[in-house]
Amino acid sequence: MEYAAAKELNKNVHFIPKSSTENALSFLRSPFGQILKNRNTFRIVTDMHRSNEQSPNNAGSRLIKGLRQLGFQNSCFVFTMQRGICNEILKNELNDQEHQNVMVSTDTNDLRNDLVTLLDQDIDFSKSITSRQVLSEIPQTNTPVFTIPTRTISGTEFGNSIMNVGPTQTREDLIFAQFQAGNIPDFMRNAIPITVTAGNDTLIYWVLPDVLCIGTDKDYLRTPMNPLTAKKVADLYSAILPTRKMAHQVWQAATIKLNPNPNGAPYDATMMSTERMIFHNNKIQAALTNKIPGELISGHKKDVVISVGLLTKPQNVAIVGWWYPSGQMIQPLNYASHDRFYKDYSHGIRLINRMVTINGQWYDIYDVLQHKTFASLISDEGSFNATQMYT
Repeated sequence: MEYAAAKELNKNVHFIPKSSTENALSFLRSPFGQILKNRNTFRIVTDMHRSNEQSPNNAGSRLIKGLRQLGFQNSCFVFTMQRGICNEILKNELNDQEHQNVMVSTDTNDLRNDLVTLLDQDIDFSKSITSRQVLSEIPQTNTPVFTIPTRTISGTEFGNSIMNVGPTQTREDLIFAQFQAGNIPDFMRNAIPITVTAGNDTLIYWVLPDVLCIGTDKDYLRTPMNPLTAKKVADLYSAILPTRKMAHQVWQAATIKLNPNPNGAPYDATMMSTERMIFHNNKIQAALTNKIPGELISGHKKDVVISVGLLTKPQNVAIVGWWYPSGQMIQPLNYASHDRFYKDYSHGIRLINRMVTINGQWYDIYDVLQHKTFASLISDEGSFNATQMYT
């Protein structure tokens, strides 16, 4: 769909598909979704009816109400087979302010015509949306980017709740549910730019300041997970896992470089236990005493990454990192030792926004990774297709 639309319009059109109302709202709550808030170039498109939801007939209306409550006033397109019924639902469920900038249509050409009108304005992103402007529009740490759901729990509480749950799919599901609910510390809502320059090309991507964690600014738990769960969270936030080169770039840019601090023996299945996950998190927190959360931190975890090696070993997980401040690392790139269900206390999930700029123009990072020239800015393994990794 995205390729066909871009080709037909002869413009750079990027779609961010979400499978449900909740997944869409989770993305909009994320630091990556917040970058798009109230941008003239961002449209929200929805069906009124979604058969995969508990309340299927008003799914579009619920999405619009939810995103308006998050502060998104962007234009919305609602597609339906029954315009009259759709308008009645919107009238009954949305107030006048929520109903503004909402268009109901039975014809997808209406969306196409709107995009043509918008894109024909020839917006110069290099002048109108610089990286500094993008970041300045994200509220700082003391003003949360989005409201944490009322069911927020601390890292300690969550850790205790899964203490007796082994490294099973049940634990993976419980971890994913927390990220789906937006239960992350406030400081993790502010992405940090990484600038890479080679020759005449400059690429900027945005990375979260720490590996994925659950809880509050004062009490949070870094949660290793298998790469399948990590990919689900990344997709939820329209993000991607880093390459080996990006993981090293993040380490180079980090203002806090911690020494790796392995748990040590035993080197067995207990490395995947919740108990050892929490023990390692506590050691990291002790090393961060008197540090203010929100600075870019690295060295404390191995990175789960995407790699060319996964094209030949798609059932495995690729890991790299644990850099010392000297630049040496414990873990060279390894995609041969563990299957995709493996996750131990040393693994960290670092998310990169899929939206990047190259020389001021916006691109999807998946497309950049397949570009013969631009891929080298963020990959030391050449260009490759990462879209199906960890699926």
